[in-house]
Parts: sequence; structure tokens; C-alpha cells
Amino acid sequence: MAFIYFLQARNGRSLIIKIGRTGQCPYKRLRELRKSHPSFDQMEMLACIPTAQPVQAEREHHKKFSALRSPRNPKDRDWFRPGPDLCEYIQDWGQPHVCHPDCHRLSPRHVQRLEQIAQYEKKLRRQLDRKLTTYKKNLK
Repeated sequence: MAFIYFLQARNGRSLIIKIGRTGQCPYKRLRELRKSHPSFDQMEMLACIPTAQPVQAEREHHKKFSALRSPRNPKDRDWFRPGPDLCEYIQDWGQPHVCHPDCHRLSPRHVQRLEQIAQYEKKLRRQLDRKLTTYKKNLK
């Protein structure tokens, strides 16, 4: 199973969202990205969408939110500003990824830890939902 994932990265006060694809567990990809992007203070998985066609799905998502593409690095086209359309899309269509032993052959203890992380991410998602609602109210 492949996934389109949405992760949030923070560097100081700036916040950006990465839209990417992976054929492995999204949390494994998150670990890789944390190592390859050490300049970010914080990186968290927001949600993911299972897909059978990850390349095409990623391309479609990038096109859909191209107006929000981050100018941070023109060569790195996976990063987007957290505009209301993108945040609402993640809220409506994204889902947390809950690992299971077959996901990447983890011990039951690791699976339990990942379930705890998923619960924490649900909490973060509720906070994002509240912030998005406040943001929308302020736009009116």
C-alpha cells in the first residue's frame, strides 16, 4: 500500500506543509525526512491518504495546491504554505496512519508506541481544526 502524506514542519515561527508520497509506512518516511532536513525544529505527520497510484496522486495534489507552493526552495517543490484550502482538505480527506505489525515488522511494544503517537496526532489534528475555524472566522 502506498500513501500520500501531509506533514507539518516548523522552523522558528515559519510553518510549512510537505505533500509527498511513499510506498512504505509514513512514519518511516517521517524519520528519514527528520534526518535529511535537520534545520527544522519540529516535524509532525498530519495525515495520509492511501492510494494505489502514488505518483499520479502526488502530482494531482501538487497541482491542486500549486498556488500555495512555498518559495523556500524552488528546487524542492513538495513544500506548501498552510493556506485555508490545504488545511481544510487535510481535515476533510486525510486520515491518521495507524501502524500494524505487517507495516514494517515491528514488535508489539513498538506498535503500541506508534498507536500512542497516532492518538497524539489526533489531538494535534483537533487543535489544527480549532485554529482553522478561528482563521476562517477572522477572514470573514
